[in-house]
Amino acid sequence: MSSTTEGPTDHTAEHPAAREHDPRKACKALIGAYVGTSLEWYDFFLFGPTASIVFAPLFFGGEDPALAVLRFVQGMAVRGEWGGATLLAVENAPEHKRGFSGAVVQLGSPTGTILSSMIVAAVVALSGERFLEGAWRIPYLISIVLVAVGVWIRLKIDETEDCKQAEVARSATPHEKQSAPVADTLRAAPGRLIVGIGTYLFGNAGFFVLTTFMISYVTKQLGLPSTVILTAIAWGAVVQIVVMFIAGKVADKTSPSIVEAVAYTIAALVAFPIFWLVDTRDTALITVAMILGLGFASIPYAPVGTVLTQLFPVKVRYSAIARARTRRVHPSWMRVGVTSCRGSSSPTGIPGCMPAWP
Repeated sequence: MSSTTEGPTDHTAEHPAAREHDPRKACKALIGAYVGTSLEWYDFFLFGPTASIVFAPLFFGGEDPALAVLRFVQGMAVRGEWGGATLLAVENAPEHKRGFSGAVVQLGSPTGTILSSMIVAAVVALSGERFLEGAWRIPYLISIVLVAVGVWIRLKIDETEDCKQAEVARSATPHEKQSAPVADTLRAAPGRLIVGIGTYLFGNAGFFVLTTFMISYVTKQLGLPSTVILTAIAWGAVVQIVVMFIAGKVADKTSPSIVEAVAYTIAALVAFPIFWLVDTRDTALITVAMILGLGFASIPYAPVGTVLTQLFPVKVRYSAIARARTRRVHPSWMRVGVTSCRGSSSPTGIPGCMPAWP
């Protein structure tokens, strides 16, 4: 016999009840999530080329620890931004569109890549030798205005229903001891956390091998102008946007997890051909390499936010997907692996040209 007693139940936080979808709120949340991640990635990707071209020679004399600390702090900020944006978009979306909504959030990455690459390339081209004298600050000054716009948009967005229901469930048991979400995740879902870390591995480390590492490799080892690789990466990011839209739609038609698994296989097959093209030193072929690399890498990257959101219960979801994104095999090991497999030393020893951690 079913109970007619009204009020929250403990399982709400784990399995949110069915509810009426609000298209306007979902659209607003999706736009806010996309804009926020785009601006965060813009700032993040600025650090790669400017660390290699400006910071190391001008301020730190190639000292690794100073740049490593800066990258560490930046990585912590990206972790929190990405996790919150993903939940904002996916939890507000209807079930049959969550794959696509998660992919839209991931579009912030190529958008940030395009903005940072093209703005840096333009400033380098226009300023010439004055770039190192002070013109390099211009892209960072632009980010101040962009961040202000992003904050304004986010302040107008309410919490998701999943989050509200979790709060109601928590308030219904005020005497229950509440532990940190990280501790809850490690205690209740350690296996899922390991799966999450593995799921995000290529989408993060592999991506940075194709971007920040490649900038350093092309300019330092191959001796080509920075505008060559920056422009190539920008074109690759344009292709990323198209592929992510398609991958998000396919994820909703099939399954985000299936798209993830198939995409990893494809990405592994194109890894070496990408470097073969880059080693030709031909501008057109380098552009093709970045289009292929970033295009294929974006297939598993598109649904990863949705996969991680579905992996964890609401109570620990925010913390868990953030940990899955950062508590992984250190991306610098992939960088070491690349140079080792190619039988060459790293073109630069500065962590500023590597992805963030922890």
